[in-house]
Amino acid sequence: MHLAPKPLLALTATILLSCTGESPRPADLVLRGGAVYTVNAARSWATAIAVRDGRIVYVGGDSIPPGFIGPGTE
Repeated sequence: MHLAPKPLLALTATILLSCTGESPRPADLVLRGGAVYTVNAARSWATAIAVRDGRIVYVGGDSIPPGFIGPGTE
């Protein structure tokens, strides 16, 4: 079976992140229901973004993965 480099990298990152056993720290800011242009040929538009410590930590659909929204998230 031959996997393209990007899916293989995504799979590896997912496995490594799941090994920590910790949930990600909640984002400082979450924006949903928008139009976010990603400059990615495979998926050029998203509807949500999460920011923590001035860095984008999530771009995707409005169903943000658990752990990104906490009590202090705006």
